[in-house]
Amino acid sequence: MNAFMIKSTKKHSAQKMIVLLILISQSGDHSNRLFQAIHFEAFALEHGMKYINLTFFDMQKYYPNAKQGWTQIIPHKIIKLIRWLKLDEKITQKNIRETINSKRKTYIPIILLAGGWDFREHKLTKKYHSYFKKKYEINKTELEEIMLNEKINKWQQESIVVGIHIRRGDYREWQNGRFNYCDIVYTKAMTRMSSLIKMHYDMATKYIIFSNEQVNIESELINEISRNTWYIDHKLMSKCDYLIGPPSTFTMWASYIGKNKYLHLYNQENSFELIDFKTCEG
Repeated sequence: MNAFMIKSTKKHSAQKMIVLLILISQSGDHSNRLFQAIHFEAFALEHGMKYINLTFFDMQKYYPNAKQGWTQIIPHKIIKLIRWLKLDEKITQKNIRETINSKRKTYIPIILLAGGWDFREHKLTKKYHSYFKKKYEINKTELEEIMLNEKINKWQQESIVVGIHIRRGDYREWQNGRFNYCDIVYTKAMTRMSSLIKMHYDMATKYIIFSNEQVNIESELINEISRNTWYIDHKLMSKCDYLIGPPSTFTMWASYIGKNKYLHLYNQENSFELIDFKTCEG
């Protein structure tokens, strides 16, 4: 039985409680917002709730399957007003259930206004992976026009493709610049990866650089530097066999969508093994 079904006084029947979960307060940008959204929606899917993401207006244009129809006409000013009134409670699984239980005898629709970054349902994002992969698929026609997409397809016929995510920009300040690595850290990582690929697969390695800024890293190992927008890079990275980069949800989202393996560099030593790579489950 659905977790939010109300037992009726009549035998062999039940009355379904209508619960609407609305995400009105975003956390972070791009990848962070996508992760925030799928955890709330996965919970809603599991428990038969209706789900609306009112923070998604500026991003839904990139994902044809994620457009929300009539919600697009809700003025952004209304959403800002809700935030100003501080109605976007930072809900948890516990207080969702407490709210529902407190209104269980009212038989009226329940509206939950959601926000916050810490809401997590990893088992459910794993369970509904195929749903989210389809929902957040980018326009196929647009992807077909990207030359690098075709190159990846051809390279993978005889090579292992590795995406290198170079994150600088805000990383110069974040964590006191701890993960703002210089070029040599990435070139050493590629050298290490090539030896591991040769050892385990006996295949050549193709490297693609992805970054949120202009990069001019010099290395004969590099086959391509992506010059595409962030959501295209998300997709291209999801097609790579492996991903390497500093701690970032950007590589994690690509891993989640593509079910490929990623490695976060937490230091400059680069003493990793292939067993250290993992797939993000949400």
